[in-house]
Order: sequence, then C-alpha cells, then structure tokens
Amino acid sequence: MSASSTISESRPPVIRTERNPKFVRVWLVRIIAVAIPLVCPLIAECWFRLTGKGIDPSLVLKSTRSSEANVYYLNPRSDVAYGQIDLRGPEPRGFVVPRPRDVLRVLVIGESSVQGYPYPSELAFPRQMELVLQQQLRDKQVEVLNAGIIGISTLPLRDLAEQCVQVDPSVIVLYAGHNEFYGVGGVATNSPLSPLAIPLRKTRLVQWMTDGETHESNRPGKSDAPLISRMPKEVQIPSTSPMVRQAADNFHNHIDQIAEFATHHKIPLILCSPVSNLRSQSPWSGGDLSSHITDLEQEIGEPLTRQSSSTYLDALRIMLRQDPKDALAHFRIAQCFQLMGERINAYEHYQMARDFDQCRYRAPSSYGHLLAAIAQHHGPLVTYLDLEQVFRTASEYGIPGNDLFLEHVHFTFEGHGLMARTIAKAIVESTCHIEWDPNRVPTTKDIDEWLGTIPEDHLVALYLASFIGEVAPFSQALDANQHVSELRSKIDQIERSLDPEQLKRFHSLNHQAQMDDLVDGLGRIQLSLNQPNLALAYFQKSIQRRPWTPNGYVFSASASHLNGDDKQAREYLTQSKTTTLAESPRLLNDRERLEVSMRRRGTPRPR
Repeated sequence: MSASSTISESRPPVIRTERNPKFVRVWLVRIIAVAIPLVCPLIAECWFRLTGKGIDPSLVLKSTRSSEANVYYLNPRSDVAYGQIDLRGPEPRGFVVPRPRDVLRVLVIGESSVQGYPYPSELAFPRQMELVLQQQLRDKQVEVLNAGIIGISTLPLRDLAEQCVQVDPSVIVLYAGHNEFYGVGGVATNSPLSPLAIPLRKTRLVQWMTDGETHESNRPGKSDAPLISRMPKEVQIPSTSPMVRQAADNFHNHIDQIAEFATHHKIPLILCSPVSNLRSQSPWSGGDLSSHITDLEQEIGEPLTRQSSSTYLDALRIMLRQDPKDALAHFRIAQCFQLMGERINAYEHYQMARDFDQCRYRAPSSYGHLLAAIAQHHGPLVTYLDLEQVFRTASEYGIPGNDLFLEHVHFTFEGHGLMARTIAKAIVESTCHIEWDPNRVPTTKDIDEWLGTIPEDHLVALYLASFIGEVAPFSQALDANQHVSELRSKIDQIERSLDPEQLKRFHSLNHQAQMDDLVDGLGRIQLSLNQPNLALAYFQKSIQRRPWTPNGYVFSASASHLNGDDKQAREYLTQSKTTTLAESPRLLNDRERLEVSMRRRGTPRPR
C-alpha cells in the first residue's frame, strides 16, 4: 500500500449540507438594502445626463459648433458648481487645445473685478490687456481668457484653478481677496460652501434637488438687486473676531494650494495684491465713536476744510485714545492730514480705516503680504505683483480714490486700463523675458476703438455703482451721501453730452437689458425705427465685443436684409452658425422669420 493511499484513507469524509434558504434570503435582502441607496442616485444621475437635465459646470467645454475638432471654450455656467445664485461666470471665448506654439494664452481668474462688474466683461481689464500685449508681442498671437466669477471667495477659486490645466495656458493671473468674508465660501456669508459641496453641486442630481429645473433661464437667485448687497449675513466683524483670523488663514491656504498646483504643472502664476478705494470710500462701521464724531462735527459747525483740519485732528486724536481701532476716526484723521498736505500720514490712516472697517468688503492690507510670502516660497514660477504701490503712484494725492474706483473695490474704466497695462508689463518681463516698450502702449482712443466702447457703457457702470451706494449696508457708510452725489455728478455730465434722442433710447431699455444686452438693445431700437444703417453700426460693435455669441450676426443680417443687401445678410447668417454659443429660442425665431422673408424675396436659405 502506497503512502498516498494511506493519507487519503485517513482523511475524514466531507459532509455536504444544504444552505439554509432563510439565511440566503436574509443576506440577499441586506445586500439589496445597501445597494439601492448607492445605485439609485447613480441611475438618476445617468438619466438626468442622458435627458439633458441640469448643467455641466466644468470650466472647459468642447465646442460642438466649430468645424475643428480641438476647439474648446470657457463655460459661462461653471458658477453652478458654487451656488444657486446666478453669479455671472467666465467669458465663453473659443480656443484651441493644445495651444499652438506661436500663441501666448493668458488665463485670468478671480472675482467681480476680473469679470468686469459693473462694466461688461468684454470691456474689463483682461480684454484691454489683450490689446496691450498684442502691441508688445507682435510676433505672437495673444489670447487673454477671462475666467472671473462675481462674488466668489478663494475656496471656489481653488477649484477653478485646478481645472485651468485644461486650458493649456502660457501664464495664469490671479486677482482675489475681497470676498473672503461675504463672498460665496466666505467665513461670514449666507451662502455656505465646503470643499465637499463643490463636487456634489457638479452632479445633475444635486442640482435638481436644490434648484429644480436647473436651466440657464430658470436658475434661482436672479434679481435686480446687486449680488453684493444680498450676500452679507453678519455685517459687523470687529478686528477681534475669530472670523478675521479664519478668513486670513483660508486666503493663505487656498492661494498656497493654487500656487502649489501651478508649480507642479509648470505653469507661470502671477499673484496680484488686492487694491481698494481708500480716499473716496468711507468706512461703513468703525466702532463706538461714531456718535462722538457726529457731535464733534456739529460742534465745530462747518465742513472739514484746511482751516478746520487742525481743530478736528486734535479732537480726533483724543477720541482715538478710547478706541485705537475705530475706523471712522482714522478716516477723518486721514482726511485732515490730506488737507494739511501730509500725504504719507494720510495714506497710513486711510489704510487703518480700511483695515478696521467692521463691514469687511475690502481686503485688508495683510493679504498683500501673504501673497508676497507665498510667491517667495514657491520660487521663480510664481510672481508677486504689488498693485497697491502701482495704484498709489497713479492716484491723486498718492492715495487711491474715485479717479480709479467707482465705489469700494470696482474699477473705473481708467482703473481697468491701469490694471491692463500693469499686468501686461509683468507678463512681458517675467514670463516672456523681454524688455517692455513704452512706445508700444495703446492710447485710450486705441482701446476704445478696439473694444467698441460707447458712452452708454459708462452710464450703466455709474448707475450700478450709485445704486449700490443707496442700499444697505453701503448707504450706512460715513459719507455715503457724498459718494453717491459724486457718482450722480458724473452721470449728469455724460447724459448732458448725449443727444436727447440717444439718451431717451438708452432709458427705454429695462435694467436687465442695459446690463446684459446694451449694444444689441440699442441696435434693435434703431431697427424698429426703420433705421437699418444706424442699427447695423451697433450690431457690428456687438460682433466686435462678443464674437462668441450669434446675436450680433443674426441682428446684422436683419439690418442688411432691411437695407436690401441679402448677399451680406447670408454671410452674417452663415457666420452666426460658427459661434461658440448656440442661438437662444428667441433668436432662433428671429432667424427663421428672417430666412422666410429672404426666401420670399428670392434669396436661397444660407447653409
């Protein structure tokens, strides 16, 4: 007998038992109970995507209207990932990926000042910067993409930055800092946002659960009131509040992560210090001395003048001993020093008035120092640009005021121009490593012609800025009435320069049309008055300013048809089919009516 047979005989017999059917059913029920909560949301998400429900909030989308396979564009609805309020997202301008070698592509990310508010984005400093750079770098094709979103803090901005690699940029420019308290994702906002909430908001299921039908036309939160006046939850935030430290930590951490990401992907990054209106924007809330300051001004009985400045200054210094961090007292002291010609002292107290203002819409001075430290830490690919010093040099009295700002943080047209020139110079020198040529800087006239600016653009911006000053908390600022009065004076000056009929046509547009559809709206009015040549001039500006939308092309075709030039009308209609964005249902109806009219006249339908 072999050893193997002996071992085999010694093994105990295998006992086979039937599995208990009840045991199987119990575990099957348990598995199904666990799977259903996981599978059902996945099925629902797939169904929403297949049926076209909800919005894809990715920053970069592939163009379906271009004949080229590698054309993409920035998604204007990428703001859906950060909240239910319509925040006004990036410009949907088309670009090619991978980036051609002869193209300098600049991607600007940030908040409302980048987006352009209260100007339209096509007039903001990123667009102006494109012309400045093109004049300096004539051997390259320059593309400046505007990814600004109104009202966001650096938390959603970090998510945007992580998608920037898909753009294949030559350099990224970041301008942020004003929304760390009241912006989306800010420490005191009524629109809470967490890192986990952002990927959830990108799903169609969560959009449906929170927004209902999340189509662009039905997005909740649309309102005539400015976003900035609807955002704050807690207005009073003294410097001793833990939120001040938390906001600074958030700002530092998020920007540091953006710099780390850019360095890892070898993308040059320019960090711009946030700048704000110091001289012409009084604090909203400063401390406990406001009633004492009011009593002092009533006692002296005259406006603050050079003659009364020393009297004010002595009394205010005594008051400041009670509360050294009172923003209102520092602001009045700064005004006294300004009247006395002591600009350095004036600037220091204006800064303290901004930093101690308990209504924190303006980034504090420390944020610039944080950005400088981050740039130094991450090495040569990350550059710090001190805009504070640039704005001081360019401002009257050496203190930024209403010559460069419309209100607290948003730029005048001249302010946008200064931003464009300053950042363009930094790109030319630090990224392209060539010498800046001051003789190749475009003039204001060059900028206006290239952008297609009209006087009504400035009226809209001034109206929006003055409206902000008339609502709380801005109406509660120390010199709120004076700020609004100065804006109204500028409005009156522009309105007096316009033809009465021109001004009448402007005021006939509703508020939303003035903000979102100004040039096309004025052109349609001329079209309704049977003045196709005047209408065409507006529509051509529309094409010049927003070439990514089909509106200007379709309206230009209507004007050409009314003018008897159907050949030109066909060309415009053909071009309208190549834009980044597709026609809205209303525009499709306009197009179909035009094509019917052209066929009746014997013109073949454009391909």
